[in-house]
This record gives sequence, C-alpha cells and structure tokens, in this order.
Amino acid sequence: MAAPGNGNATCPAPFLASSNFPPRGGEIRARFCLPVTRNESCCLPCPMTDWVFSDNFQRLEPTANYVGIASLVCNVLLLLTYLVLPEEKSHRHYLSIGLTVSLIVLSIAFVIPLGTKPDMCFDTLTPDNMYTDTGCAWTGALLLAGAMGAIVWILLRSIWTALRIMFDFRRTDIFQWVSIALGVGIPGLFLAVEMGTIGVSYKLGNICLPSGPEAFVAWYVWLVVFAGLSAIILIATIAFCLWKFAISALAGAGVSTHKSTASANSAALTEPEPGQPPSKRAMKRQKRVEWARIKKVLRLQWRTI
Repeated sequence: MAAPGNGNATCPAPFLASSNFPPRGGEIRARFCLPVTRNESCCLPCPMTDWVFSDNFQRLEPTANYVGIASLVCNVLLLLTYLVLPEEKSHRHYLSIGLTVSLIVLSIAFVIPLGTKPDMCFDTLTPDNMYTDTGCAWTGALLLAGAMGAIVWILLRSIWTALRIMFDFRRTDIFQWVSIALGVGIPGLFLAVEMGTIGVSYKLGNICLPSGPEAFVAWYVWLVVFAGLSAIILIATIAFCLWKFAISALAGAGVSTHKSTASANSAALTEPEPGQPPSKRAMKRQKRVEWARIKKVLRLQWRTI
C-alpha cells in the first residue's frame, strides 16, 4: 500500500503526525502511535492491520467470517435437535444448551461484518468505536457475551463432571440452578462492565474488541483464568479415572471402585467364590467395564478440549 503524505517532517513515512488529526471522534486510544516529542506523536494510518501484517492478512481476514457462518449453522441445527428430538436421543442437558446458545451468539458476531462491510476508520488515524459505528457496537457486544458465555459454560461442565465422577455428587437440582445463574449472570456482568465503562472498537479485523489498557485486566485475563480452571479440572478428572482404573487393574478386584456405578458393575461381573481369587475372565471383564467408563468420561470432555 502506498504511504500517504505525512504533512510533518518529524514523522517518517508511512507514519503521520497526530497533531494534524485532532481528536474529534472514534477510539483515540486505539491509534497506533509512538511519541517522538513532548507534544507530538507519529501514528500509523488506519486500519493498522494494513501496515502491521502482510498483504495476505486482507485476503485471509474474511475466512473467520465464513467460519462463523458454518459455526452458526451447525450450532443452530444442534440446538434444534435438543428442542425436537426426545432427550434419550439428543442427550439434551442444560449445560449443553447453555454452551450451544453462547456459541450461536459468538458466531453471529462474525457473520454481521459480511453484511455491514464496515469502513472501520473514523478518520485517517482513528478507528471507529461503538459510538461512531452501530455494527461495531453489535459485533463487540455479541463477541463479549458469546465468548465469555462459552468459557463459563465449559467451566461449569468441567465442574459438574468432576463432582459426579470424583465425589459422586447427587444434588444435581441445586447445581442446575446455580449453573444457570452463573452461566447467564457472569457473561451479563462482564458485558455490562465492558460496554458501560471500557467500550469496544476496531483493533484487529472487522469485529470490534475491548479497547484501552483496562481491557486486558477487565476481560482478557478473566477469559484465560476461566479457561485455565477448566483445563485443570479436566486434567484432574481424567487423572482420577485413570488412577482408579490402574488400581482396579493391578488389584484384580471384581468389584467396581466407584460408588455411583457399583450396582451396574456388580450386575455385569461374575463374583468369585468366597476365599477364591477372581478368574482371568472376571478380571478381563472388569477391565473392560472400567475402560468403557473412562472412555465415556473422555467423550464428555470434547467441548473443554
């Protein structure tokens, strides 16, 4: 891209002097500038991505939007299966529904720019924000709500699985209402804080992101924290299952080591006579039962992975 004239000898091309573009609107904090004197800064023209990234970025940028269309279609179909099919066929669960709805909201944020085709810049240096571009406000709000919602619902699912597997937690009705309150309340709280105090603007691509230095602590750090907790709980749950399986396999016991499946496993196993070691067939059957349970747990974790 050809560099525009800078109008000021203190700024080498393609940088422009900020004094030539006084703040009249847009997201001033999102300007990509470097101070050169006490009263002067040199800034890259908007959009910054044209100068920071290679020429392939503009060609590859719409890929994320088209992926958003595919994600939207798949998640809408998944949500329809939850609504239409019986529970035993669709495996409908409030944790799955919450995650699916969050992913739909997130996908819509990537689809909107395909229709609005935003200009992204208020002037030569300044990106648009949610006050100067309606599409920015919508994509930013949907991204905030969808991304945080998906992370929170994944964390809640990891906690639910850990409670059921590791502690045989049975008060599922209480956990359901607590999960719904947190799954809706936490994303709503972050959305209100971000949109009300920090705001969103065009920083990278055609979707608005939280702007300003406060956004890192107020939003990005919390995404990493919640995702990290989900990963830790997931690893602990898998390790617990593998540990139980290893103990059962080494001991050669014919009785399940997990309370919640004791009755099911005892019906599937042939108990040896009192005082007699279990037969090889019983040991193999026990290992198959334990391994089937572990595979079931692992399949439940694909969303967190």
